[in-house]
Amino acid sequence: MIEVRLPTDLEHSLCEDLIRLGRDHDGGYLVSRTDVLAAECMVSLGLNEDWSFEADFTTRNDCPLFAYDASVGAWVFLKRLIRALRHPSRRRAIVRRLNVLIEYLRFFRGHHLHLRSFVAEKPGPRTVTFDDVAARVGKRRFFLKVDIEGAEYGILDSIIALSGQLSGLVIEFHDCHHRLDRIRLFVRQIGLTLIHAHANNYGPTSEAGIPSVIELTFSASTAKRRGSVGQPLPHVLDQPNKAGTPELAVRFTDPDSLPVFSR
Repeated sequence: MIEVRLPTDLEHSLCEDLIRLGRDHDGGYLVSRTDVLAAECMVSLGLNEDWSFEADFTTRNDCPLFAYDASVGAWVFLKRLIRALRHPSRRRAIVRRLNVLIEYLRFFRGHHLHLRSFVAEKPGPRTVTFDDVAARVGKRRFFLKVDIEGAEYGILDSIIALSGQLSGLVIEFHDCHHRLDRIRLFVRQIGLTLIHAHANNYGPTSEAGIPSVIELTFSASTAKRRGSVGQPLPHVLDQPNKAGTPELAVRFTDPDSLPVFSR
């Protein structure tokens, strides 16, 4: 393993009902089973070609799902399949593209909705705001997953404003070595309990040992939580995002010892 550093105010509280949802390696997250079952609906920001987390979630709690991503859809997957068919010798690519299309059509139907929009700070031709997401959810309690490649910083205040409706939250932060102070502020303001942190080994690590991408899980439940523990990370259920490369072991350290260049 490779050791990385995070500030002590990102230390997690012990959660005794952590489960892993999603596929092996990249795309899987650790969350509280209690929070999954407490949700009246789920909101997912960011899909790409992987909705294994959403599929596992709805297997345990088949609630309405609202998934936002303007970059993919049935037509996009069909075009990718057609391009793959132009190279018949690449059978593995063809099978993969066909399976993605079939699984997409199989999963996103009924009350599992894929909304072809990005969620961003400001509305646009292909974007909606988090207020639009909130309007669709209404007064229901919801679990939120956020993996939108850096756009998360534009909606953090909106997430905080609705934190009282969240049963749980898993969010991937990017560019952390430049935005660590903003992440720390979010942790203080969100009003939920931080129950897990994972350093994503797809991203580089700064000279100070700060990972550029981290995944944080928050819980609204007070059940099965016991104080800050400084439990070694990665957790036994964690997996390296990039298979075949060393996992990142997190060491928590004094924030004042970490040089952070906010922007």
